[in-house]
Amino acid sequence: MTIYAIDPRRTALLVIDAQKEYFKEGGPAYLPAARSALRNIRTLIEAARKAKALVVYAQHMNRADGSDAGRMGDFSDPSAAASFVEGSPEVELVDELSPLPGEVSSASVATAVSSIPSSNACCTPATSTPSWSPAT
Repeated sequence: MTIYAIDPRRTALLVIDAQKEYFKEGGPAYLPAARSALRNIRTLIEAARKAKALVVYAQHMNRADGSDAGRMGDFSDPSAAASFVEGSPEVELVDELSPLPGEVSSASVATAVSSIPSSNACCTPATSTPSWSPAT
C-alpha cells in the first residue's frame, strides 16, 4: 500500500455540511449523533490548524422554493418542513466551528474546492512501491 506523507503546505481539510440544521432538535434534518461527530470534527480542525494545513468549510443550501435542490429534492419528504434554505440561520456553520482568517468558507463543495490554492493540490507518496499488486 502506498502511504502518503502529509505536507501541510499541500494539504487541506474539507469540513462539509457541519451546519446548524443537523443540530436543531425537532428540525427536519436533525441528527442525534451530530454532537458526537462535532467533537471529532473539532479535533481534526485543531490538528490541521496546528499543522498549518488549510481548513475549508463547505455549506449545503438551496433556494427557498427548492428549485435548485436537484436530486437532493428526490429524497425529501414533500410534507416535511424545508431544510437547508439559503439565508436561514440553520444553514450557518454550527457555532463551535468558526473559520479563522485565511480559512475558506463557501456555499458549495465545488466552490470551496476550487478555492484551494493550486500549491495545495496534491500529495507526495512516502513510498513508491505499493505492497499490493492489481489483479491481472
